[in-house]
Amino acid sequence: MKNCLIHHNFGNSIKAQNQHPEIDNSIINLEHCTIAYNEGGIIIETSQLFVCNSILWNNVDEELFISPDAPSEIAVNNCAIKGDYLGNHNINLDPMFELNSFMPSKDSPCLGAALITDLNEDYNSDPRPLPANTNPDIGAFEMDYSLTSNSNPKQIKVSLYPNPAGENIYLNQVVDDIWLFNINGLMVYSGKKIDKFSISHLNEGQYVLMYSMGHKMSSEKISIIR
Repeated sequence: MKNCLIHHNFGNSIKAQNQHPEIDNSIINLEHCTIAYNEGGIIIETSQLFVCNSILWNNVDEELFISPDAPSEIAVNNCAIKGDYLGNHNINLDPMFELNSFMPSKDSPCLGAALITDLNEDYNSDPRPLPANTNPDIGAFEMDYSLTSNSNPKQIKVSLYPNPAGENIYLNQVVDDIWLFNINGLMVYSGKKIDKFSISHLNEGQYVLMYSMGHKMSSEKISIIR
């Protein structure tokens, strides 16, 4: 798996257990993946797991569980991973994502911290590394803040209205995916290929709307008032 984004799943992000013959003795390779905010991290039993240049952060319980009763071969290197895991050149530091995004911000320790490999594109199919002739970034996204000051060059902008809203929210164009989170970070709505959705079932308060188009992502704060 290369340039993968796995987030906000109701369950483990990846599970390879020998409970079923078809997934026994699995070999899993993860390169430049971002795995964050899932209900569980990676579970490995009697398998091989090789992870490099990836972000594993804020998955519930722990980022990586290796069963002591079913030995596995594990190699985790050049990753931003929460907790103390054995490996080479890993960093136990907040990846500092852009607000309600999974792209590293301009202050992220993931920038330029990855090992150079033959993977020359990122999740957005943009060149890797950026700028050229530098070390790539850890995670699924490759960022270049050299010409954009503090702004994120890969975010998109969609107009939404009304805001504050009471019953429905409208967007000025159809988006591929949309997620709505409350102030506690709990996802309260998700949808695909839509330009409007109902919020009539939600309580008043502040929310964050995240949306994607063509693998590019952005977010907006919204208020629900009645």
